[in-house]
Amino acid sequence: MNSGNLEAAEFYRGLAASYDGMTRFAERLPGERALLAEWRARHGFNRPLDAACGTGLHAIALAQLGLEVTGADLSPEMLAGARAHAAAEGVKIAWVEAAMEQLTGHVQGPFDALFCLGNSLPHLLDEEALAAALAGFHQLLVPGGLLLLQLVNYEAVLAGQRRILALNRDGEREFIRFYDFGEPLLGFNILEIDWSQQPPRHHLQGTPLHPWRRAEVERAVETAGFGGIDIFGDLRRGEYATAKSPNLVVTAIR
Repeated sequence: MNSGNLEAAEFYRGLAASYDGMTRFAERLPGERALLAEWRARHGFNRPLDAACGTGLHAIALAQLGLEVTGADLSPEMLAGARAHAAAEGVKIAWVEAAMEQLTGHVQGPFDALFCLGNSLPHLLDEEALAAALAGFHQLLVPGGLLLLQLVNYEAVLAGQRRILALNRDGEREFIRFYDFGEPLLGFNILEIDWSQQPPRHHLQGTPLHPWRRAEVERAVETAGFGGIDIFGDLRRGEYATAKSPNLVVTAIR
């Protein structure tokens, strides 16, 4: 495991217990399932792989559509949460512990769709790691298979120096996600405040991210051998606007 993966694994080890409350797992599941159903209606896939699946939000949504799903993540703690969610939802998913750039040695392909969602790609901290991940994605897909990538629109973040990414509350716990700006990497931080304590207790943790921009991702996807590249501003296929789209969504065909 390279140093970037070690840092990410440690980061999610510390975050795993709070992750679902912070990201509103239960509240988001129906909407994510509806979104992915639209992608399936458009592309007709049946055997998807969810890379960097976290606690399984999208893998479970895909399984609820009746698909044969594999979910992979480098964090055993996050995968433990994913397994618990799958059991609670009554769906069967193949879970694999593997980093994005090491999937080919750990999962059984081929797949007809590969998803890497939720701003996972920025954990790949340099061009070599990004290229390795995308080459593996290409290798695991059947000809004509769909690649779907989603990450934060860092063009807007960097242009506006937007430090605050999100604020969420889960009962008495508040989560503030924010950046420290650096070059070429960002520091991604999560401040968790427990207001049930007096005085309130807090916990701060962080990890580096690479703020991949549109041109960099497009070039890397094309270099990996993909064609039919499209760019959107969100998973609803909204038009991408450099200055204001919340996401950079990239689709491509093997």
